[in-house]
Amino acid sequence: MNFEVISAIITAIGTGFIAWFTGTIWLANREQLRHQRQIERAYISGGGAPNANDPSQFVLTVQNYGKTPGHILQYALELCLRRDLPPAPKYLETNYPWVTWQSVIAPGGHTIPVTTRDIPQGPNPVAYGRFRYTDVWETEEHIFSFILPVGVGDDHSVVATVSKEYTRST
Repeated sequence: MNFEVISAIITAIGTGFIAWFTGTIWLANREQLRHQRQIERAYISGGGAPNANDPSQFVLTVQNYGKTPGHILQYALELCLRRDLPPAPKYLETNYPWVTWQSVIAPGGHTIPVTTRDIPQGPNPVAYGRFRYTDVWETEEHIFSFILPVGVGDDHSVVATVSKEYTRST
């Protein structure tokens, strides 16, 4: 073999190795960026409790326990007696009237009141709802869902056996 052929073979092998190595680094960086966004994104949660000044009113609240701001797009809130709780949340219905509430929630876990609603009279009132939001990258919509017994403190046994859709979050 002459020198030019050997040089061409070595160059081809070197070029192939560099291409493979560059592709591997690119994939690792893309995965690292995805992981970083997952860790650094907003994590919105919410719920509420009876109003301290008017216990007939439920106060819907929201918090952000993530590391970056969350952009609330809409929310759903329903209150009913436990016996009237539907098998699946009403907000899953096609024509559900979502409330548009464009708000940026800063990180830090501070509780922010959103709205109030009447608490139904009768045994075992519950509140359930869902927030739709995006993070600072706005590449996908996230949700946070909750269901809470109203006015019984931390005893969640009343809602322990409900559909997972009442508490699904992404």
